[in-house]
Amino acid sequence: MVQSWIEEIKKDVNSDDSKVIHAFGEVTDMIFKVLLFLGIPFMFYVLNQFIQLI
Repeated sequence: MVQSWIEEIKKDVNSDDSKVIHAFGEVTDMIFKVLLFLGIPFMFYVLNQFIQLI
C-alpha cells in the first residue's frame, strides 16, 4: 500500500505539471507571507526598544 503511494508520488513529481511541486510552492509562498506579515511589527518593536535605550 505504501509502496504504491510512493510510486504515484514519484510519477507525479516527474511529470511536467506536478501537483506535489505546485502544493509545495503554495505552502512556501504562504509561509513567506506569514513571516513577512509577522516580521514588520517585530521590527517596529525592536526599533522602539532601541530608541528607548538611547
